[in-house]
Amino acid sequence: MSTSRSIRYLHTSSRALRPEARSSTLNLDSLRPKSQTPGSSTSNGFDASSAVKSVISALARSRQEEQEEPRKSFVPDRLLHPEAISAREIDAPHRPNPKPPLLGPPKRLAKQIDPFILTGSKPIEHIYNPSFMGAFLNPLGRLRSRAETGLTWKSQKGVARAVRRARCMGIISYWTDTPPVGGYGPPLQIGGSASRGRGLVGLIGSGIRGTKRLGVGSCGFWRTVMGRVT
Repeated sequence: MSTSRSIRYLHTSSRALRPEARSSTLNLDSLRPKSQTPGSSTSNGFDASSAVKSVISALARSRQEEQEEPRKSFVPDRLLHPEAISAREIDAPHRPNPKPPLLGPPKRLAKQIDPFILTGSKPIEHIYNPSFMGAFLNPLGRLRSRAETGLTWKSQKGVARAVRRARCMGIISYWTDTPPVGGYGPPLQIGGSASRGRGLVGLIGSGIRGTKRLGVGSCGFWRTVMGRVT
Protein backbone atom coordinates (compact mmCIF):
# COMPACT_ATOMS: atom_id res chain seq x y z
CA MET A 1 0.00 0.00 0.00
CA SER A 2 1.46 3.38 -1.00
CA THR A 3 1.80 6.27 1.43
CA SER A 4 -0.82 8.42 -0.31
CA ARG A 5 -3.36 5.57 -0.33
CA SER A 6 -2.64 4.84 3.31
CA ILE A 7 -3.19 8.44 4.38
CA ARG A 8 -6.34 8.63 2.24
CA TYR A 9 -7.66 5.42 3.76
CA LEU A 10 -6.90 6.80 7.23
CA HIS A 11 -9.27 9.72 6.69
CA THR A 12 -12.00 7.92 4.73
CA SER A 13 -12.35 4.50 6.40
CA SER A 14 -15.19 3.87 8.83
CA ARG A 15 -12.81 2.71 11.56
CA ALA A 16 -10.88 5.95 11.33
CA LEU A 17 -14.07 7.84 12.18
CA ARG A 18 -14.24 6.24 15.60
CA PRO A 19 -12.81 8.29 18.52
CA GLU A 20 -10.57 5.47 19.73
CA ALA A 21 -9.06 5.12 16.26
CA ARG A 22 -8.25 8.82 16.10
CA SER A 23 -6.59 8.82 19.51
CA SER A 24 -4.43 5.79 18.72
CA THR A 25 -3.24 7.06 15.34
CA LEU A 26 0.32 8.24 15.23
CA ASN A 27 0.76 11.94 14.56
CA LEU A 28 3.78 12.85 12.49
CA ASP A 29 3.72 16.48 13.56
CA SER A 30 3.98 15.54 17.23
CA LEU A 31 6.84 13.11 16.62
CA ARG A 32 8.85 15.42 14.37
CA PRO A 33 10.94 18.16 16.02
CA LYS A 34 9.90 21.65 15.07
CA SER A 35 13.40 22.57 13.92
CA GLN A 36 13.59 19.71 11.43
CA THR A 37 12.02 19.40 8.03
CA PRO A 38 10.16 16.30 6.83
CA GLY A 39 12.45 13.55 5.63
CA SER A 40 15.46 14.63 7.75
CA SER A 41 16.87 12.87 10.83
CA THR A 42 17.91 14.47 14.12
CA SER A 43 20.90 13.85 16.33
CA ASN A 44 18.85 11.82 18.81
CA GLY A 45 18.11 9.18 16.15
CA PHE A 46 14.61 10.27 15.06
CA ASP A 47 13.84 9.33 11.46
CA ALA A 48 10.71 10.57 9.69
CA SER A 49 10.69 7.61 7.32
CA SER A 50 10.46 5.17 10.23
CA ALA A 51 7.50 7.12 11.60
CA VAL A 52 5.78 6.89 8.23
CA LYS A 53 6.42 3.15 8.13
CA SER A 54 4.92 2.76 11.60
CA VAL A 55 1.80 4.67 10.49
CA ILE A 56 1.48 2.45 7.42
CA SER A 57 1.86 -0.71 9.50
CA ALA A 58 -0.76 0.56 11.96
CA LEU A 59 -3.14 1.24 9.07
CA ALA A 60 -2.50 -2.23 7.65
CA ARG A 61 -3.32 -3.84 10.99
CA SER A 62 -6.45 -1.71 11.32
CA ARG A 63 -7.58 -2.70 7.84
CA GLN A 64 -6.93 -6.37 8.50
CA GLU A 65 -8.98 -6.23 11.70
CA GLU A 66 -11.80 -4.52 9.82
CA GLN A 67 -11.84 -7.23 7.17
CA GLU A 68 -11.96 -9.94 9.82
CA GLU A 69 -15.07 -8.46 11.45
CA PRO A 70 -18.17 -10.56 10.63
CA ARG A 71 -21.14 -9.06 8.83
CA LYS A 72 -23.67 -7.69 11.28
CA SER A 73 -27.04 -9.43 11.07
CA PHE A 74 -30.37 -8.27 12.45
CA VAL A 75 -32.93 -10.57 14.05
CA PRO A 76 -36.63 -9.87 13.34
CA ASP A 77 -38.72 -8.42 16.19
CA ARG A 78 -35.65 -7.39 18.14
CA LEU A 79 -35.22 -3.96 19.70
CA LEU A 80 -32.08 -2.11 18.69
CA HIS A 81 -30.42 1.04 19.91
CA PRO A 82 -30.31 3.83 17.31
CA GLU A 83 -26.52 3.67 17.45
CA ALA A 84 -26.63 0.04 16.28
CA ILE A 85 -27.93 1.02 12.84
CA SER A 86 -25.41 3.77 12.19
CA ALA A 87 -23.02 3.56 9.28
CA ARG A 88 -19.98 2.78 11.41
CA GLU A 89 -21.75 -0.07 13.20
CA ILE A 90 -23.28 -1.88 10.25
CA ASP A 91 -20.31 -1.33 7.93
CA ALA A 92 -18.99 -4.66 6.72
CA PRO A 93 -16.04 -5.60 4.51
CA HIS A 94 -16.57 -6.14 0.82
CA ARG A 95 -17.40 -9.70 -0.10
CA PRO A 96 -17.02 -11.07 -3.62
CA ASN A 97 -20.17 -11.80 -5.55
CA PRO A 98 -21.22 -15.46 -5.76
CA LYS A 99 -20.53 -17.41 -8.91
CA PRO A 100 -23.12 -16.99 -11.65
CA PRO A 101 -25.63 -19.82 -12.00
CA LEU A 102 -25.03 -22.62 -14.46
CA LEU A 103 -26.31 -21.58 -17.87
CA GLY A 104 -27.04 -25.12 -18.94
CA PRO A 105 -25.55 -28.59 -19.35
CA PRO A 106 -22.26 -28.96 -21.21
CA LYS A 107 -22.34 -29.70 -24.91
CA ARG A 108 -21.55 -33.40 -24.52
CA LEU A 109 -24.37 -33.95 -22.02
CA ALA A 110 -26.83 -31.73 -23.89
CA LYS A 111 -26.46 -33.83 -27.04
CA GLN A 112 -27.45 -36.93 -25.07
CA ILE A 113 -30.68 -35.46 -23.67
CA ASP A 114 -31.71 -33.06 -26.45
CA PRO A 115 -35.07 -34.38 -27.80
CA PHE A 116 -34.52 -32.77 -31.20
CA ILE A 117 -31.19 -34.53 -31.66
CA LEU A 118 -32.62 -37.84 -30.46
CA THR A 119 -35.58 -37.67 -32.85
CA GLY A 120 -33.70 -36.05 -35.73
CA SER A 121 -36.23 -33.22 -36.04
CA LYS A 122 -36.09 -29.43 -35.94
CA PRO A 123 -38.02 -27.10 -33.61
CA ILE A 124 -39.51 -25.25 -36.56
CA GLU A 125 -41.37 -28.43 -37.54
CA HIS A 126 -43.48 -28.31 -34.36
CA ILE A 127 -44.86 -24.76 -34.55
CA TYR A 128 -48.40 -26.06 -35.21
CA ASN A 129 -48.42 -27.97 -31.91
CA PRO A 130 -49.31 -25.42 -29.18
CA SER A 131 -48.93 -27.94 -26.36
CA PHE A 132 -45.42 -28.80 -27.51
CA MET A 133 -44.41 -25.14 -27.83
CA GLY A 134 -45.92 -24.34 -24.43
CA ALA A 135 -43.63 -26.88 -22.78
CA PHE A 136 -40.71 -24.50 -23.39
CA LEU A 137 -42.50 -21.49 -21.86
CA ASN A 138 -43.00 -20.47 -18.24
CA PRO A 139 -46.44 -19.53 -16.86
CA LEU A 140 -45.85 -15.91 -17.98
CA GLY A 141 -45.24 -16.97 -21.57
CA ARG A 142 -41.50 -16.34 -21.54
CA LEU A 143 -39.01 -18.77 -23.01
CA ARG A 144 -37.32 -20.97 -20.44
CA SER A 145 -33.52 -20.86 -20.18
CA ARG A 146 -31.13 -23.66 -21.11
CA ALA A 147 -30.72 -24.46 -17.42
CA GLU A 148 -34.37 -25.59 -17.44
CA THR A 149 -34.77 -27.02 -20.94
CA GLY A 150 -31.40 -28.80 -21.13
CA LEU A 151 -31.13 -28.17 -24.88
CA THR A 152 -28.03 -27.42 -26.90
CA TRP A 153 -27.35 -23.87 -27.99
CA LYS A 154 -28.47 -24.67 -31.55
CA SER A 155 -31.75 -26.24 -30.43
CA GLN A 156 -32.38 -23.41 -27.95
CA LYS A 157 -32.10 -20.84 -30.73
CA GLY A 158 -34.36 -22.96 -32.93
CA VAL A 159 -37.00 -23.16 -30.19
CA ALA A 160 -36.87 -19.38 -29.72
CA ARG A 161 -37.37 -18.90 -33.46
CA ALA A 162 -40.25 -21.38 -33.52
CA VAL A 163 -41.93 -19.73 -30.53
CA ARG A 164 -41.76 -16.30 -32.17
CA ARG A 165 -43.26 -17.67 -35.37
CA ALA A 166 -46.03 -19.49 -33.49
CA ARG A 167 -46.87 -16.29 -31.64
CA CYS A 168 -47.09 -14.31 -34.86
CA MET A 169 -49.39 -16.96 -36.32
CA GLY A 170 -51.65 -16.81 -33.26
CA ILE A 171 -51.09 -20.45 -32.32
CA ILE A 172 -49.74 -19.69 -28.83
CA SER A 173 -50.22 -16.73 -26.54
CA TYR A 174 -47.75 -13.99 -25.71
CA TRP A 175 -48.68 -13.92 -22.02
CA THR A 176 -49.20 -17.54 -20.90
CA ASP A 177 -48.05 -21.07 -21.63
CA THR A 178 -51.59 -22.51 -21.74
CA PRO A 179 -53.01 -22.56 -25.29
CA PRO A 180 -56.72 -21.74 -25.69
CA VAL A 181 -59.19 -24.15 -27.23
CA GLY A 182 -58.32 -24.41 -30.89
CA GLY A 183 -55.13 -22.43 -30.40
CA TYR A 184 -56.42 -19.25 -32.04
CA GLY A 185 -56.97 -16.92 -29.09
CA PRO A 186 -60.14 -15.67 -27.33
CA PRO A 187 -63.62 -15.63 -28.96
CA LEU A 188 -63.87 -13.12 -31.79
CA GLN A 189 -66.10 -10.10 -31.05
CA ILE A 190 -67.63 -8.57 -34.18
CA GLY A 191 -70.67 -6.30 -34.21
CA GLY A 192 -71.27 -6.70 -30.48
CA SER A 193 -71.86 -10.47 -30.56
CA ALA A 194 -69.40 -13.28 -29.87
CA SER A 195 -68.92 -15.87 -32.58
CA ARG A 196 -69.25 -19.53 -31.77
CA GLY A 197 -65.79 -20.51 -32.91
CA ARG A 198 -62.48 -18.91 -32.09
CA GLY A 199 -60.39 -16.63 -34.22
CA LEU A 200 -60.40 -17.35 -37.94
CA VAL A 201 -62.59 -20.43 -37.48
CA GLY A 202 -65.29 -18.36 -35.78
CA LEU A 203 -65.07 -15.69 -38.48
CA ILE A 204 -65.65 -18.24 -41.25
CA GLY A 205 -68.44 -19.98 -39.31
CA SER A 206 -70.27 -16.70 -38.75
CA GLY A 207 -69.74 -15.54 -42.32
CA ILE A 208 -71.49 -18.57 -43.75
CA ARG A 209 -74.71 -17.49 -42.00
CA GLY A 210 -74.72 -14.05 -43.65
CA THR A 211 -73.42 -10.53 -43.24
CA LYS A 212 -75.94 -9.24 -40.71
CA ARG A 213 -74.49 -11.41 -37.96
CA LEU A 214 -71.04 -9.97 -38.66
CA GLY A 215 -72.36 -6.43 -38.33
CA VAL A 216 -70.46 -5.20 -41.40
CA GLY A 217 -73.37 -4.72 -43.78
CA SER A 218 -72.28 -1.15 -44.56
CA CYS A 219 -68.96 -2.34 -45.96
CA GLY A 220 -69.19 -3.10 -49.66
CA PHE A 221 -66.21 -5.43 -49.63
CA TRP A 222 -67.57 -7.64 -46.85
CA ARG A 223 -71.07 -7.54 -48.39
CA THR A 224 -69.69 -8.83 -51.66
CA VAL A 225 -67.50 -11.51 -50.11
CA MET A 226 -70.12 -12.79 -47.68
CA GLY A 227 -72.75 -12.75 -50.41
CA ARG A 228 -70.64 -15.11 -52.46
CA VAL A 229 -70.12 -17.38 -49.45
CA THR A 230 -73.83 -17.59 -48.71
